Amino acid sequence: MLRGQYFALNLTILILVAINLRAPITSIGPIAEIVQKYYQISSSEVGLLTSLPLMAFGIFSFFAMYLQTSLALFLALISMLIGEILRSYGSHFLPNNSALFLGTIIIGFGIAIGNVVLPIFVKSKFKKNLSKIMSLYSLIINSSGFLGILVALPLVLMLPIPHALATWTILAFIALIAFLPYTKNKRLFKKRKRIQKSQNLFFSKTAWSVTIFMGFQCSIAYCLLAWFPTFIVEKGYSLQYASNITLFMQLISLPASFICPILLTRFKGKKEALYIACLCILYFLGFISLYYAKEPLEIFISTSIIAIPFGGVFGIVLLFISQKAIQVSTASKLSAMAQGIGYIIGAIGPYLIGKIHDITFRYDYGILLLALYALFLLIVASLSYRAKPI
Repeated sequence: MLRGQYFALNLTILILVAINLRAPITSIGPIAEIVQKYYQISSSEVGLLTSLPLMAFGIFSFFAMYLQTSLALFLALISMLIGEILRSYGSHFLPNNSALFLGTIIIGFGIAIGNVVLPIFVKSKFKKNLSKIMSLYSLIINSSGFLGILVALPLVLMLPIPHALATWTILAFIALIAFLPYTKNKRLFKKRKRIQKSQNLFFSKTAWSVTIFMGFQCSIAYCLLAWFPTFIVEKGYSLQYASNITLFMQLISLPASFICPILLTRFKGKKEALYIACLCILYFLGFISLYYAKEPLEIFISTSIIAIPFGGVFGIVLLFISQKAIQVSTASKLSAMAQGIGYIIGAIGPYLIGKIHDITFRYDYGILLLALYALFLLIVASLSYRAKPI
């Protein structure tokens, strides 16, 4: 295979796998109340539909680092396909909505593997274009989230909920077909290079700072994906308006997800640190303004402010995983640790907001929780930036 063809194949795989890593989850947020009524579940259980994949990300990320890359990506796509089918149609043979939650966990298993392996895939296949390809990866991840929100409500209006949820199997199937060249010549069963046993990242300050940075970033992002439309509905607006303003947030976040990591490499020293701090402060200012917002213009401004770090911070975390790890083997372990523990931290947020609502019958307290999270994010982002490479 020619060098250009090999590059194109790797880029195609990256794009098609990455586009599957958010949409099956983000599609729940805009239709949370509809799903709640259809399945007759509580607000905290709706929150679990977002938290369970994050828990799966955390638990299974540690296993992904031991898998050979081609096998890992194949398992990721198969798991997402099976999980989406089970979540959609499993209630025909499993009782009490158990298939809804079990399918969600299996989807989370597949996404967990993809989350860990794709940054390693980028570091090994695109060494000369690391920052640009990682920015592209961040853009695709956010585009996947945008796609889930964009079509969630129209799908439910056109189709029964099980069929609407099953729509995401199309993306997984396309990616699986495109991945077939990687299964030739027994590539799935090639032995994985041993990870150096001497490197124990659990005793590394750098690894922990990046991990906690990932955790708070994930928690804020998935709280927004799960509950942002509901925040807007509680302020007296329609579900359609809430979906539209959420789409607007995602739309603004797309260029930010691509540009912010690249801009970070353009700054040096104090300017670089100040740039990261400004992104985190934007989150805090956005949440405080959203809490007090009542008029459409106020909500529009608040959403615009939140959208910039929503798109940009995740790409910076991914860039840190690649930059702070000197070797590919270290990047594998750091990616597993940061996303494993990070997503477990992140899983608490969506469930907690649902639980707070079950107790207080108010969602705006969840916005204040996110403002508090933004302050913690500022602290751990600074620590991650200053951390030495490992």
